[in-house]
Amino acid sequence: MNGIPHPREAPPSKDGASRGAQLLGNSRAMVEVDRLIALVAQTDAPVLLLGPSGCGKTAIARVIHNCSRRKAREMVEFDCTTLTENLAESELLGIASNVATGVGARAG
Repeated sequence: MNGIPHPREAPPSKDGASRGAQLLGNSRAMVEVDRLIALVAQTDAPVLLLGPSGCGKTAIARVIHNCSRRKAREMVEFDCTTLTENLAESELLGIASNVATGVGARAG
């Protein structure tokens, strides 16, 4: 797939964790997760993972990162629950210049 490894073949991350060490299972649901990881890892789009605490969002994010073209760069984790709605919006989507005194444009 365009030189990007399948999730089950992903190389270890910088901290030594591999896909197999993070995600286990071969149920239909996990096969679908693998398929979706392989699809989004090919894009340069940011990925927003939603789910309850403890469901594996960070593990999935690491696998996506390790399977992507960006794997050599640092992965940025962002916990939306720590910010207000307005601040989360500007962090994720960016901010236009001059929305407040001294504020310059910034991409999300």
